[in-house]
Amino acid sequence: DQKTTGRYVDTDYAKCVGCHICADVCPTGYIDMALGDH
Repeated sequence: DQKTTGRYVDTDYAKCVGCHICADVCPTGYIDMALGDH
């Protein structure tokens, strides 16, 4: 199921390329990419 509901998406960490989109849309700041570039 690839549907997006509102601002929430299912994150497949196996496909994570550090694009920061998940962190940018996270309203609580819970997601920290921790790649040291911000």
